[in-house]
Amino acid sequence: LAGLMVGPRVPVPVEAQSEVVENLAELGVILLMFALGLEFSLSKLFKVGRTAGFVAVIQCSVLIWLGYVAGQFFGWPKLVSFYAGAAISISSTTIIVKAFEEERVQGDFKQLVFGILIVEDLLAILLITILTTLSRGESLTAGQLGITAGRLAAFLAVLMVVGLLAVPRLMRYIVALDRAETTVVASVGLAFGFAWLARYFDYSAALGAFLAGALVAESGVEKKVEHLVQPVRDIFAAIFFVSVGMLIEPGKIVEH
Repeated sequence: LAGLMVGPRVPVPVEAQSEVVENLAELGVILLMFALGLEFSLSKLFKVGRTAGFVAVIQCSVLIWLGYVAGQFFGWPKLVSFYAGAAISISSTTIIVKAFEEERVQGDFKQLVFGILIVEDLLAILLITILTTLSRGESLTAGQLGITAGRLAAFLAVLMVVGLLAVPRLMRYIVALDRAETTVVASVGLAFGFAWLARYFDYSAALGAFLAGALVAESGVEKKVEHLVQPVRDIFAAIFFVSVGMLIEPGKIVEH
């Protein structure tokens, strides 16, 4: 509601700068995904990986097909129908993390759902590659898709191996200093650093932030880090939901 009120499409004499809000909202997404990683260590991810991967692939495939069929039913072009299917096939990790937190969902179910969401984020990277290629009018070969998947796997492998060697030791050392502000700055710095790395290699900043949190979780001091980072995360996460409200166009709703 706040986003709707300060957005550019409602005649209220208060308007936020969309670009500034979007940038702050992205920080909220990064910090939310970092916090998710703190709760979801690599060992937990590997534990539910096979089931989560199977469910995510089936779910995305079915929803892409349903979206495509719906688009064809409305008479849309094939590429537009494919876009519709891709758009509804990927869940919003950010929103589900916040909803689970407010509903206090815990246990194996929570871990499985988050595992599925992470696999979906990886599938989204492949979908973006496919859609970008098709939108240019080019043909997509199995080789191109294989190269994209291979680059993604190599990126994740290198990041996890190097991260496991450095991040847990670094965080144990920093927490041992017993300075709250140093711990907060170092933790947030790791989240933004890994997000920047992911973005640099044309991947999702949220994916990089999640991996940073998962690596910190391997240190054994993740509970203290989570407690200190939470206030910062909540501020920027609130701005993320404001940015979602700013996207709503009441005129379009009335028109259609």
